[in-house]
Amino acid sequence: MKYFILTILFFTTAINAQKKTNPKVALDSTNYYIELANFHKKNNNFRSSQEYIQKAIEFAEIKKDIQAQADAYSFLGSVYFELKKIEDAIQTFDKSIKLYSTQKPSSNQAYALYNLGVCYVEMKDCSKAEFYFKGAENIYEIIEIPEAKEMVNLQKGIVYRAKGEN
Repeated sequence: MKYFILTILFFTTAINAQKKTNPKVALDSTNYYIELANFHKKNNNFRSSQEYIQKAIEFAEIKKDIQAQADAYSFLGSVYFELKKIEDAIQTFDKSIKLYSTQKPSSNQAYALYNLGVCYVEMKDCSKAEFYFKGAENIYEIIEIPEAKEMVNLQKGIVYRAKGEN
């Protein structure tokens, strides 16, 4: 009987020692869906990309995560832009920018402004493009990323050229 109890005690100890005691890590489904959408976008599977980004938007709305919603809309805008659905891209980037404006300035916000400016360049609306490029440039200055200003300045130069300014 003594060996029986020692055997049970040994197995109980051995089994409990093998259990992982790592705390549960909460998964962020919004970022997961955005990553899946990005994977499909890179593989030119825009339908699947749009489906996953819609899931990301829905999940972010349920969680009331404004930053994630803005990121998801910005990504969707880039998908529309690649599909040459410029008006849809403009509307989607605009949603994204409105959401970003409720948060502290970020590179994602500046990039959404930049992309909206690029959309207006495609639409040949130079004054709106210039407005959004200046907005992106201001945010890059606020968050102190001077290297990004070169990208914005290039687009501003394209706008000035289109307007006929030197």
